[in-house]
This record gives sequence, structure tokens and C-alpha cells, in this order.
Amino acid sequence: FITLVPETPYLVVPSSSAPGLVAPFQLTVYSSTDMVLAAFRDSQSIALAGAWDAATAGGCDLYDTWNKNPKFILTIQEKGVYRVALSRPGKTWTRNMPLDHMLGIYVLRSENASGAVAIEKKLTVAETAFLPMTEVVEELELMPTDDTACFVIIPCTYAPGKLAEFLVSVTSECPFTLEEI
Repeated sequence: FITLVPETPYLVVPSSSAPGLVAPFQLTVYSSTDMVLAAFRDSQSIALAGAWDAATAGGCDLYDTWNKNPKFILTIQEKGVYRVALSRPGKTWTRNMPLDHMLGIYVLRSENASGAVAIEKKLTVAETAFLPMTEVVEELELMPTDDTACFVIIPCTYAPGKLAEFLVSVTSECPFTLEEI
């Protein structure tokens, strides 16, 4: 038995010691107080590692070099909410870090499944604010169109020339694929 702190959400993850083992199970919870037990809907999450190097650290759209930033193609199959995140693992934002290291994400509608897109502001579906944080997140309601179900994610720092490793991740209850292009 365990005692839990009231008014605190908890996540219960049934698992076994054998990877890949699929088996039926029953979860029983006893409580002396009122409680709610709710199942999460299945979701999918993909995280891809990337880096800004001397050739790809283009900065934000205020600079002519922003189209040099790494690009990722998000292909969706149905209308839904997609959580797009950009983070710099292992980094902690400190007060003395220059603001030109701030992170941001642009999401553009692609013209085809290859991710071909003219990097133009008018194709922008969403963009985050550039914040002095180690992670920025944008929740998007996306819908495929007749032309395409592909979106280009462009992670960037505020200023060009800022070299760093990063993670781009997408999470949704809807099926999708995510690849670097």
C-alpha cells in the first residue's frame, strides 16, 4: 500500500519486466476518499535530434539566412492537435545568457510530400515567440488539405551563427510521421 498526497495528479503505468510482453491486466485501486481514475487516450510521440552547425545556424526570419536552418517534414493523416516542441537538452537558461540564443519554431505548409517549400513568410501556419527558455512549445490544430498533408518545421535560434544541438518533438493522438529533410 502507498499513501498519496491529496489533490495531486498521478500517472499509473502498468508494465512488466519483459520488454515486448503484451498481456491482459486488471488495475484495481482502493481509496478511503473520493478519487477519479481516467485512462489516457493513446498518443504518438516522435523526437528527432538535430544540430545547428556553421552551415545551418541561420537565425530567425529577420535574417536572410533563416532558410538555412535544419528542416523537418511533418506528415499528418487527419485533423487533430499536434504538439510541436523544440528543446536544448542538458542546457539550463541562465540570466547571463545572450538573448540571441533564444529558441523559436516556424511551421510552414509544404507544397508536396517531399517537404519542398519556398521558405516564405506567407506559408507560415504558426510560429512561437522567441523566449529565453530551454524549450518552446506550440500546440497546433492542423488539417490536411486536398493538396498536401505535409508541414515543414523549422527550428531556429533568434540570431544566426549560434551553434548547438537540439531536439524537435511532435506528440499527437492522431497518426503522423516526422523526418528530417
